[in-house]
Formats: sequence, C-alpha cells, structure tokens
Amino acid sequence: MKDKKIKKLKRSLYNRYDVLEYWLFDPELRLAEIYRRDTENRLVKVVEYEDEGQLTSPLFPGLVIDLKLLWVE
Repeated sequence: MKDKKIKKLKRSLYNRYDVLEYWLFDPELRLAEIYRRDTENRLVKVVEYEDEGQLTSPLFPGLVIDLKLLWVE
C-alpha cells in the first residue's frame, strides 16, 4: 500500500512541475516502469519491463540501458 501512495505522490509532483518522463525501478521485483507525456499532456505508463530489456528514451538519443545488468543476483 505504501508503494502505491508513493507512486501517486510522485506522479502528482511530476505532473505539477511538467516532468516529461520518469522511470521507476523496483529491484526486488526486477521491474522498471517508464512514464511519458501523452498527446493530452498527461503522464502515462508507456512501457514496463520485467527482468530484462533495453530501456531507451527519446529524451536521451543513443542511450541504451541493459536492464539485466541492473539487477543483483
């Protein structure tokens, strides 16, 4: 429950300050969630990765993060 409240608070703050994109990581679940502004200027989840994947961002051209390297075995 606490995690949901934190996510809601972060989204509210990021909306208020016009953050274009943000990433949330949960190392215990090995989960990455990516939020970006949609066509109506709302922050929405655009992708969710579990365990592995390659995170990219239109805000950082050329950046590729191999998510399986983030998680400690």
